[in-house]
Formats: sequence, C-alpha cells, structure tokens
Amino acid sequence: MLFNSIEFFVFLLVVLVVYWTIPHSGRKILLLIASIVFYLSWSFEFLLHFAAVVAINYPIFVRIYRTRRPGWLVFAIILNLINLFFFKYFYFFMETVGALSGDAATLAIARRETDWFPDIILPLAISFYTFQIIAMQVDAFRAELPEKPSFINFVLFICFFPQLIAGPIVRH
Repeated sequence: MLFNSIEFFVFLLVVLVVYWTIPHSGRKILLLIASIVFYLSWSFEFLLHFAAVVAINYPIFVRIYRTRRPGWLVFAIILNLINLFFFKYFYFFMETVGALSGDAATLAIARRETDWFPDIILPLAISFYTFQIIAMQVDAFRAELPEKPSFINFVLFICFFPQLIAGPIVRH
C-alpha cells in the first residue's frame, strides 16, 4: 500500500474516523492494529519477521533499561546489525567470498543462479526499524526515558505506519 495510492487514502480515512470516534483509551491499540495491517498489506512473511525482531528486542530493551549495562547495549546493537546486514548484504558477501575463493557454488548463490537456495528478499523498512530500535535501546541505556515504555508503546514506536517506510528516525 503506497502512500500515494487510493488504497492508502481510504485506509487512512478509515483509521482517522475510527480514531476520533473511539474512547481515548483504545486509540493506541487502534494505531497498533492499523500499523500491523499496513505492514501486512506488503507481506505476511515480512510481518512475521518484523514481529520476531520486536519480540526479541523488547526483553533486551527492558534489560538495558533496568541495568544500564553496556554489554546489553552492545549485544542489542550487534544483534540488530547482523539482522540488517544479512538481508541487505548477504549476496554481496557471498559474491566476495566466491570471487576470492573461486567457489562456483558460492558464486551461483550470490548470483541467484540456483534452484536449491531460496532468494533472500529485503523486508520492507528493515533499515528504518533497525535503527529506530537501536535508537530506543541507546535512549534506555542513557537513562533518557522518563519511564519504561510498555510493550504496546515500544511496538507502536517502532512500527507506527505513517512513519514506517518514510522515517525519520526519532528519539523516544
């Protein structure tokens, strides 16, 4: 669902009308559901990956928030960058390894010339939400959050649909 499509306009209109007609207490849930539906409109597999990333990162975030130990922050940053680099640079890495080693199978994978190795497709907004998560982990480490955000606030901060594919990366 592109921002400049009729489909998005209708989606946004429905979300806005429902948002302003429901009680204040249900608005975050509505925005979370709308954000999930928006991401789901691109791909169910991407939504599963995104949900796994958030589910893994929230307990790490809580640990960083409570302990403020640099090891947890380093772990979170490395974990998220590995995820990002896997999806963005896997084929580049395989091409480099294949070229240096002369291995035909590695080069075939890098060039997507095999039937036995699945294509790795870049999830929607992976760079944005990776750096948004890292920014929130850093804010937790620096004690710049007035209180520990709930799981819903954490997820909504990461996946808020009007910001998800266009950014910018912001502080909590």
